[in-house]
Formats: sequence, C-alpha cells, structure tokens
Amino acid sequence: KLMDDYEFIKPLGKGSLGSASCYKDKHTDELVAIKCLPKDTTNFQREVVNQSVVSGHPNIVEIKRLNISEKNYYIVLGYEPNGNLCSYVSKNGWLQELPARFFIYHILCGISFCHSKNIVHGDVKLDNVILSENLVPKLCDFGYSRWLQDEEKRQRAGTLQYIAPEVIIKNYGDERKIDVYAAGVCLYTMLHGCYPFEGKNDIDTMRKILQNDYVFKRKDLSNTCIDIIKKMLDPDQEKRLTIQQVFDHPWIHEDPHLETWISYPELSQ
Repeated sequence: KLMDDYEFIKPLGKGSLGSASCYKDKHTDELVAIKCLPKDTTNFQREVVNQSVVSGHPNIVEIKRLNISEKNYYIVLGYEPNGNLCSYVSKNGWLQELPARFFIYHILCGISFCHSKNIVHGDVKLDNVILSENLVPKLCDFGYSRWLQDEEKRQRAGTLQYIAPEVIIKNYGDERKIDVYAAGVCLYTMLHGCYPFEGKNDIDTMRKILQNDYVFKRKDLSNTCIDIIKKMLDPDQEKRLTIQQVFDHPWIHEDPHLETWISYPELSQ
C-alpha cells in the first residue's frame, strides 16, 4: 500500500476537489505532499495527465508517484516548504515591484511551458502557486487545466476574481490569453494586497470584470508597471498581451537578474 511507505507530518489544506497533507518517505526521509481525491472526482484524469506532461519544469510542482485505492486517488507531489504565494502576500500585506516582478516572471515561465505543450492551466491564482525553499514559485493544481483545441464543453471554473471577461460571457477564444489575464490579476494583487475586481457580491464582481472597473490604489507604482498590468488585464482578448509580449515588456527588463535561480534578500524581509 502507498501509505505504508509514508509517515504523516501535517495537513496542508483542503480544496473543492480534495485534500493534501505533508508526509515523510520512511525509506529516504524526503518530505512529499500527498493529494487525496475521491474516485468520483471528474477532473482527476485531466489533472494527472496534464500535470504529468509538464512535470519536471522548475516552475511546476513535480508529480512523483500515483496510486489508486478502492475509494481514492493519491497523487504524490514534490513538497515545497514555504506554502503558497497567497499566504505569503497576506503575511506581507503587499509587495514592492522587485519581488513582484521576480514572482510573476517565474509564474509566467511555468504557464509558457504549459502552453508550449498545448495545455492551458485554467486556474492560475496566488493560491495555486507554491514557494520552494528559496522562494521560487511553482504552479500546482491542474484540476481545471485543458488541452488547447479541446472539443469538450468548457465550464466556468476557478476563483471568480481571477476569471477573464470572455469566460463570464462564454466566448473563450484563445484560452492562453485567459491564463495571461489571471497572471495579470496575480500581479495586481501582489502589489496591492487585494484583488483588482472585488464587488459587494458575485454579480457585482462580474459586473466590475466585464466593465474593466478597477483602480490603482498605490501612487508609488512605476508607469511601466501600471502599463503592463493594464495590458494584461485588457478586456479585449485580441488586444491583451500574449505571454511573449509580457516577456518583452520594458517592465520585465528593468531587472537583469530574473533568470538566476536565487531568491532576492528582500523577499524574506
């Protein structure tokens, strides 16, 4: 049995599709995260297959092992000790441009690799970005991922505050741009400590998204930072930046050290 090989350490969290806990491998002492999903989980096959295709990229959580019991599916994943980016931002209140740029660049590297394999993540958000020991971000939770050109009927899923306007009106178009939009929400949220679109209720939030009704509350953001966010959150999908255009944007190039695999001292303060 799979669980005979592991010693329980602590729970990590519970989502809409299942729960995850930290375990220690009894043979190697390696810490892993084990995600447990009921067998009636409709997205399981999609999650495992799609994440397996992109597993191994430095900005994507690695699948190490898979097991099926009578009632559950178990996915053994690489364990990252610093929790998710949402908790990190909440603890710090908001981030300066330097660490926000570091995080969003590597998040986009993970998304770009998914797209190169014809997979859209479909649920990019700070909660689904795990931080490694040196605070390198890694995408996780591929339960809503899809193959590009998938004929299967798409359903609106994910956290409302990250959803692009075309998802609300069910005119999906280029689904890679939906991941770009969600990454734009991530960037805004890191810099402000709140979502760009937050209404009194879900209907009001959808109205704000459809009307592109948001403001920059911080007055110290650079013009290039404001520009990249506006272009990532453009409600017109055709005008919205592609991932390559995000990589080419001047704001990204204001830091020459983004591609080095070290964390900035400022990130841990």
